[in-house]
Amino acid sequence: MRTFIFGGSFNPVHTGHLFIVQEVMHKLGYERAILVPANIASHKANNTKLTPQDRLLMLKTAVEDMPGIVVDDCDIKRGGITYSIDTIHYILNHSNSYLIYQSY
Repeated sequence: MRTFIFGGSFNPVHTGHLFIVQEVMHKLGYERAILVPANIASHKANNTKLTPQDRLLMLKTAVEDMPGIVVDDCDIKRGGITYSIDTIHYILNHSNSYLIYQSY
């Protein structure tokens, strides 16, 4: 199953996030998207009142009726600052999917 990872702070999740995911799935032929909310984004100041659990719940609610899109809370469970390389290693080691990485 062609799968891609889409990580971010999702603070808050918005239609732009969902549009990007749907476009990538449709235009590039991916069958599944794994959305991974950051625990603490490495590149942004943490000046929000939303907790990681708040953002996780909002993201799960936003995609609950969107086929092929799943939310993984691995970065929140891991805690600390989120780095993409850690997320990729985790997904590769814990997913049954074959991940395809494309760079443009």
